[in-house]
Amino acid sequence: MRNHHGMRKKNRRKSSSFKNSNLHQSFFFTAVSSLLLCLSLALLFDSVASFSLTSSTSSSPSNNNNMKMSSQQLQQQHEYPRPLHPGGFSLPPLVEDRLQIATSKNSADDNDDDDILQTNILLIKPPDMESLWEWYAYTKRQSDSDPSWGRVWPTALSLARLVLRSLDYNNDIDTSYQSLKEPKDEDEETEEEEWMERAVTALRTASHVVEVGCGLGVAGLAYASSSSSSSLAATTAASVSSGTSSTNEINENENKRRRTITFLDREPYALHCVMASASTNGLATGPLLPPVEGSGGAETNIGDGDLIPLVTARAAIDDWTLPTTRDNDDDNNDNSPVKNICYRDLHLSTLSPNHYDNSNTLLLASDILYEPSSTASLAQKLQSLLHPTNGGYALIADPIKERTLGCRESFVESVKGLGGEVGILPMPELDSSSSSSSSSSSRAMHNRGMLLLDSDVDIDGSLCRSMLIVVHFRGNE
Repeated sequence: MRNHHGMRKKNRRKSSSFKNSNLHQSFFFTAVSSLLLCLSLALLFDSVASFSLTSSTSSSPSNNNNMKMSSQQLQQQHEYPRPLHPGGFSLPPLVEDRLQIATSKNSADDNDDDDILQTNILLIKPPDMESLWEWYAYTKRQSDSDPSWGRVWPTALSLARLVLRSLDYNNDIDTSYQSLKEPKDEDEETEEEEWMERAVTALRTASHVVEVGCGLGVAGLAYASSSSSSSLAATTAASVSSGTSSTNEINENENKRRRTITFLDREPYALHCVMASASTNGLATGPLLPPVEGSGGAETNIGDGDLIPLVTARAAIDDWTLPTTRDNDDDNNDNSPVKNICYRDLHLSTLSPNHYDNSNTLLLASDILYEPSSTASLAQKLQSLLHPTNGGYALIADPIKERTLGCRESFVESVKGLGGEVGILPMPELDSSSSSSSSSSSRAMHNRGMLLLDSDVDIDGSLCRSMLIVVHFRGNE
């Protein structure tokens, strides 16, 4: 009986272990079955999506190119952004992202694929403002730092698109204004057209461009990339139209179109990203070189002889809230690490007049009107950066909905108080509402959707529309 009882206990233990093993096996088979079911459903949805895409493409052959473009954009979305640096004490987390800036050559009701201007810019930037703020707060212990430079703002994109249209030498100067079809009084429309023509002319003729409060430098990089590709075309067209098309004369004209783009910002990490982006995009970079001591103000060149690049990118830390002209003209202030940069600090007069037209400067800026107390300092800043004798223009992109109410009006009053002129006009935009027919309206809306980027959405989640503020100072002629 004792042995029999022991056998029953042993059999019960085996039975329980057997039941446990069966239970584990059933759980395992259930999990595997669920996984296979999920995979089957995913394959089914994928096949349905592929079928619907194929059927829609075959039913409307005119959309084939658009479908291809969408697939290319989807592929590039998988490629970018590329992680570059995880973040440390010296540098924030950084990625390399591709920014596809595109605009239409003509009005919204005539947007064909051949009328699209596009440039692709590789940006070195933080992944987003949130990760940049966390890096400031937890790694640098600087919770009061401003991470706003770490994103591409819609106004910067609008200004970059204006640059693309303006530097398209196959277009007339007034083409950039053709997409503004809103009904206006004749006098108002004429005045806006005049200001737009002056802005486009300034972009085409400037040899030295300065982006103030550059952030990631989107507008300046667009200018540099467009200038590199359009300078030779412009000089060649000018030579051909004048009947002088020899190689030597074309090269001579081209040499006079060497340009510099100088990025100014108070945030050194932003300038690090801008110069890294410039180098990544194949642009030449150089320092702001003062004249060599004892040279008597002799000319200097960026590069060696014939190797001077078409466009050279430079950068300097700048803070326009610091004291202005008097301190900047002080020789003891030349070695200050942070100051309010003025024209003298750009050292443009030391560049060779054989390669640079040093008679004018052009200023670019976007989204810099957000502090009413600094508008007077900003107006003085712009005036001090322009050529002291010839003056020049500043082109500022600002959201139609002000960041701070009354800031734009205060800035205009400050500029006029210094003797400057101001023109305010809507930025040329693609707008389907300007098309009269339903077919052209739908085509314009479709093309506008192709050209818009995520960065066109403002921080409040709405699609941002920008206006252009053109500032002109005459100088001391």
